Amino acid sequence: MSQDRRSPRIRAEELSEQGRALWHQGNPAAALICFTEADRLIAGKQDVPLRLRLDIGANRALCLAQTGDYGAADARYAKLARLCADEQAPCTTVLRQWAKVKEETGQFDQARALYARVPPGADDPDEDHLTWHHAMGILNWRQGRLAEARADFAAAVKALPKDPQNALGRLAVLGNDALLSWELGDDWRATRLAEQMQDIRRSAEKTTLSDEIILLRVAAMRARRAGDTTGEVAQWQAGRAMLLEHAPNDIARRLDLTGELIEALQRNGAQQAAIALLQAEVADLAAIAGDFAWMARFLLARQQIAAADPGALDEARQNLCLVMAAYLGLTPPEAEVELIIELARLADAGGQGDAAILFGKMALNGLAALAHGHDGVQLRAILTAGKHIADSVVARLIDKGRFSEAEALSRLEDRVRFRALLRRDRAIASDPPAPVPLLPHEIRATNAWAASRETLRDSRNNGDTGAARTIARQMLDRVLAATAPPPAKPAPQAPLAPAPGVVRLRFTMGASQGFATCVDAAGEVTRALACDRATVNRLIAELRTQTDTADAWQDPARRLNDALIAPFAAQLDGATRLEIDAAGPYAYVPFCLLHDGARCLVETVQICNAAPDLPPPSGDRPGKGLVHLAALPDGPLARRPDWMQTPPGRFAPLHAALGPQMTRARWITALQDRPRYLSVAAHLDCEPARPDLWALELGDGQSLHLSDLGSRAFCFAGIDLAAFATCGSGIAGDDHGQGKSLARLALEKGAGASIGTLWDISDSAAHWLITAFWLALEADPQADPVRALSTLQARLAETARRPMAVPPATGGIGGAPGLLRPADWAAFAVFTRPSHNRSQPPDQHKDGPSC
Repeated sequence: MSQDRRSPRIRAEELSEQGRALWHQGNPAAALICFTEADRLIAGKQDVPLRLRLDIGANRALCLAQTGDYGAADARYAKLARLCADEQAPCTTVLRQWAKVKEETGQFDQARALYARVPPGADDPDEDHLTWHHAMGILNWRQGRLAEARADFAAAVKALPKDPQNALGRLAVLGNDALLSWELGDDWRATRLAEQMQDIRRSAEKTTLSDEIILLRVAAMRARRAGDTTGEVAQWQAGRAMLLEHAPNDIARRLDLTGELIEALQRNGAQQAAIALLQAEVADLAAIAGDFAWMARFLLARQQIAAADPGALDEARQNLCLVMAAYLGLTPPEAEVELIIELARLADAGGQGDAAILFGKMALNGLAALAHGHDGVQLRAILTAGKHIADSVVARLIDKGRFSEAEALSRLEDRVRFRALLRRDRAIASDPPAPVPLLPHEIRATNAWAASRETLRDSRNNGDTGAARTIARQMLDRVLAATAPPPAKPAPQAPLAPAPGVVRLRFTMGASQGFATCVDAAGEVTRALACDRATVNRLIAELRTQTDTADAWQDPARRLNDALIAPFAAQLDGATRLEIDAAGPYAYVPFCLLHDGARCLVETVQICNAAPDLPPPSGDRPGKGLVHLAALPDGPLARRPDWMQTPPGRFAPLHAALGPQMTRARWITALQDRPRYLSVAAHLDCEPARPDLWALELGDGQSLHLSDLGSRAFCFAGIDLAAFATCGSGIAGDDHGQGKSLARLALEKGAGASIGTLWDISDSAAHWLITAFWLALEADPQADPVRALSTLQARLAETARRPMAVPPATGGIGGAPGLLRPADWAAFAVFTRPSHNRSQPPDQHKDGPSC
């Protein structure tokens, strides 16, 4: 064969023309071969014009992106951008194409920054305005900036050529505007744009493949909006068939249309048809390198999980392992989050609840990390995208009685915003907790996942595909086998007869069912609860979330009463006091709200929480007076309370440390002065799953960690009652025995009784109730905190059971609450040691309070 003696430049130009022709035919893979060879021919040649070098380089990068090699495309565009900067050459095309690659890989902020560098000028042609605004509209749409996307699409439509023939090839501008208008509910505008597209098509002699596909997209959406799911499927099938006929190598658009067709089949109830289609797609693309073959496998796994068939789940697991081996650690964070979401769905479908929770938390933490630094619109769009997985995780946590974690995830957006504010505060040295709370075993699992990801990436980079697949399988197996530690079991207690008129109910949770033991003067009886574990936990969660409404709480309160209290109605008949010994999820129940359809429990019997494993009282003589410590910056609780203005009675002498005066040293001094009563009003940070971080916020800006209260400097001996008007001061860490509540710590340190709360409370409600409580205690001849709080809550319960037609007026911000909502008062509970029959000696502990 004769040697081609033409110059490298000439040969490169010819290859570039061939590449462009192949690209226009819808064959970017073949075009890539031409552009790559052309780029090789001109490499290092000094006589090649900059224009040709940029043209070949940009087209090569474009084909790399369209064949799925986004990493190589990104690197190529970066190199071209540097070349343009060095040569001071125009780089509009390079930067806009590069922005598209960033957008496709989920790097939206970087894409926006690139587009912002090359906006159209006032004197630029309409074509430039059309291209730029259309690209920005798509980017804004993907980021959830719908108002901005609509404005950009409108600007692009305005720049569209008026001549129908010249508008060909640009129907995507009208089509995307129509699709967004339907999403925004503007059917009139969407229909008008769709008709305009059809008018252009009818008047044109010939249309492009891109125009035909966008026309089919719009037709499919019109069918869907009309409820014609069969027609929608037909449109997507026609579009896919057209692409396979005219551009079979345009894999990116092929998979895009396949994904749309799969969703339409799902809406039409054709799950098996969707799986069969994707199985054929995977087989067709098996020999194709790049992201697209694995994207098809990922879509297939998603459908197999949705089918929930055991055989399909096994195949889904294998497919996800292959996807992990090929791309985990290479893909952008958004893609890994999407993968982890599917792993969570896989675990959930397979009944592996703990693994589903862990994968779900990992995905939500990934979404929260993506939201860092974003504005409100972007933040809502990101978290909305993960709402379904958040709802699934919350439901699983509730089933397992992990209410604190569930309640934290239900307000994930607020936690993400709060974390962002703390991270911007330079005065805070430590990193704030993650928005998604993780238990210790979950932290270990996520750390192991991150380490394995790096090992997997190293194996893949070294060309050891087999090792990468083995590592991916081991990573998945470890998480799927992960289980939460069993709940901590309380120490066995010797049966101790309560005082006359007192009934003690001890609730414990088994593996799948709860148990209740009733102890009274007649003896002891244990019964299994009629509801299973998950049902009871859901009722507890429903009751806790409905306490802020006037009457929605009553149904779950009645059903919980039927499950927990009604079996012991005979024992409770005539009782004056009910002592609750609640472990695990039962510790979250506001027992005062349970009712039998006629009256709330607290209206029939005094209620307190009593833990028999507490040490006996110290025997020290009671202290004198009352100390009030308040660290709130403003509001009624930050001032000397009204009840301290009354003439001194049994609370004398009265002392208060308010605002900046409430320091760690003042706490210690107050306890050393041995008051009889202690009142505390402060913010308590109870980070779910992190009891090591629980702390009271002091008036000087410092924190008093609850772990510090275990030191000998903090002794509550001699204190009859410690009342904590703080958020969550009566709940423990979780269902696994981690973390002691503030109310419990006070008892362990020697206090005779304490008052704590079961959920977050408002300052105004806390001020009203704690004021009413102290006044009631002052009036009680025996100064009995159980009777004082129960009497107060009984009056409020009677009012709450009878919703008024018009809610009572409140005092406004900081004023007295309406107090129809149980959320304002039912959170408060008295915690104490169990009473005992004086004729029977109590089971003495060897050690008293740990002061």
